[in-house]
Amino acid sequence: MVVIALHNRRSGMTRYRIYLRDRNELIVSHADADCDTDREACVLAEHLIERDGQAEVWAGLRRVRPLGLFTAADRRQSIN
Repeated sequence: MVVIALHNRRSGMTRYRIYLRDRNELIVSHADADCDTDREACVLAEHLIERDGQAEVWAGLRRVRPLGLFTAADRRQSIN
């Protein structure tokens, strides 16, 4: 498992954990990041996932995204 830490903490930032999953939905690594908004954390997750992988974004005990999954199809829809 690879662990990535992305920290540049400023006052008011939230600590997020991004779990990266493979196509079998198994967690293969995670990243901790300090972001200003949920959207910023989700954009970061989109950049971290592999082509057919998935990511689940959490802020403490709160799951940030409904279902918590990003897929390659999600990225294609957000571009169009």
